[in-house]
Amino acid sequence: LDPKSIKELCFSLSDQIDNLFIVLLSINDNKVFISCFISKTLVENKGISASEMIKLLSPLINGTGGGQTFYATGGGTKIKGISDVISKSLEIAIQI
Repeated sequence: LDPKSIKELCFSLSDQIDNLFIVLLSINDNKVFISCFISKTLVENKGISASEMIKLLSPLINGTGGGQTFYATGGGTKIKGISDVISKSLEIAIQI
């Protein structure tokens, strides 16, 4: 999926799922894209931020990113870093 489609998917899922925490990755044109959506309830109650998640995960794919507390995106060029992003995301999700 392209980044725009991922954003649409995240917001669509947020309308259907309470307390949504999701990290999605895609490869497009030899670049890795990361999107993170965190429901506003989780942002407020747990003090977590999608922007901070992206800042933590993006370096794993030699990238950068940012955004808002509930939705943020990043991109990079290190496709082999995807497994590290998944592992780190799961580690964080378990703590939530």
